[in-house]
Amino acid sequence: MIQCVASRDDSHPYCSGICCSMAIKNAIRIKEINFSTQVYILYRDMRMTGFYEDYYTKARKAGVVFIRYSRDNKPDVAAGGDKLRVTVRDPIIDADYVIDADCVALSTVIEPPENEGLDAILPVPRSAEGFYLESHVQLKPVDSYIDGIYICGMAHFPKSIDESIAQAKAAASRASILLARGYVKAEPIVASCNEDVCMGCGICESFCPYSAIDIVKKAKRKKAEIIVAACKGCGVCASYCPAKAINVGRFTDEQIYAQIRAFGGE
Repeated sequence: MIQCVASRDDSHPYCSGICCSMAIKNAIRIKEINFSTQVYILYRDMRMTGFYEDYYTKARKAGVVFIRYSRDNKPDVAAGGDKLRVTVRDPIIDADYVIDADCVALSTVIEPPENEGLDAILPVPRSAEGFYLESHVQLKPVDSYIDGIYICGMAHFPKSIDESIAQAKAAASRASILLARGYVKAEPIVASCNEDVCMGCGICESFCPYSAIDIVKKAKRKKAEIIVAACKGCGVCASYCPAKAINVGRFTDEQIYAQIRAFGGE
């Protein structure tokens, strides 16, 4: 078993989180079926979170062989007759170790699927890795930035079944609050557009992180239209608007200038 395949590199710098525990679980199962089977796990770093550390100890006692390799010296897999020949540099003996394997299992990176249709319907921001982003990692771990949309499981980040179930229960609990209430409260601070000044350039639409702005035709001219239910009042649109046609409630230019003058003692 070779870990971190196409993972933790320049293209995918993150750790998929569950690969190490799944590899060790499978290795232990193989040993339980046939103890004489030679099982090797080639790894960069064994990341056994929580109680999964016990699996690592159990695998070592069962005779599973762990060989560490570096990012700059990855294992080489080549055809060798009816077997696969795996060559890895063992840092302990400082020499190449050759394994004639009947089966080679690769723990590859877990990538979020691209779904343009779903992204258009649910404009939830994504993280740098491409997974759906939560509103707050501690205070709102299952809430998205859009009210009424909740995130759990692999949509949020690679995680074990136990973690996915726990997060799914939390998301269902949050959704039940809205269902019991029967309505959604909109944010009190949202953006507004002065259509007399707006020139319909579309800059605000392209920069809005919540897809809360549409460019629509009004009287044969393009204008920015704010989707109040989706707007979070972040002010990105107002900061980029070249015509200063967009204001954020309670944070107009006049109010901000007044606060600056008051702070300066003028």
